[in-house]
Amino acid sequence: MRELLDRTEPALGAWTNLSDPSVVEIMGIAGLDYTFIDTEHNGLDLEGLKNHLRAARAFGLGNMVRVYTPEEKFVLRVLDSGAEGILAPHCATPDDARYAVNAVRYPPEGNRGYTMNSRGADYGGHGAGSNTEMAEHVNRLLVCGIYVEDIAAVECIEDIVSVPGIDFCQIGPGDLSASMGLTGTVNHPDVVAAVDRIRAACKAAGVGVGMTVEHPSLSLSYEVLKTQGYTALIAGNDSGMLLKGLQNRVNSIRGSAGKGA
Repeated sequence: MRELLDRTEPALGAWTNLSDPSVVEIMGIAGLDYTFIDTEHNGLDLEGLKNHLRAARAFGLGNMVRVYTPEEKFVLRVLDSGAEGILAPHCATPDDARYAVNAVRYPPEGNRGYTMNSRGADYGGHGAGSNTEMAEHVNRLLVCGIYVEDIAAVECIEDIVSVPGIDFCQIGPGDLSASMGLTGTVNHPDVVAAVDRIRAACKAAGVGVGMTVEHPSLSLSYEVLKTQGYTALIAGNDSGMLLKGLQNRVNSIRGSAGKGA
């Protein structure tokens, strides 16, 4: 995932919400670069998460996990399961950002519990010269991401993205607009201004920034987002794209049948 974020061309991914790892396999076959696996808005458990991570690895997809809580013990289990990074939800203060960094990094950069026997370290078969070297490598490789989706975060965003160890910021226009009392609006100028401030702060701090293409609350095209310097773009989520594809197919068939009559 870190390699994808370092590219000049924005990486293109999708959310994984469904529990079947075949969905992740299909994403890889379709040509996506990465997936964000969601544990916040569904009932996905750790065994299900491991299967998604196996599928991502097998089909060449980068991955990050949106954790439902940045609590250290949960983040530890997610990373030991083999995730390439996390997205900490509702990061609204610099202290929230520091908490996420501490959960992701091994000491001395953070407080992550140490083991080299997990899936995240290839069960001890990592091939590094020593476990110390492996721990240092993991600290460099893992992506510590935050989800900015509250107006309170925007008001101190420059301080948040300046926290050492923050690598990536995903913008959530839906929750952000709701926190501004603008639920359901599309391209409201106040939301546009807030998102532009987040993007500018990330650029100044050298932090990657992500956005959904044609998000319902802030509908910007791929070309516009690319021009604006976004690092990672989301095409949609698995359940939503499956539903839309089925609806389009059903409507196409029924519409053609009606015309034929």
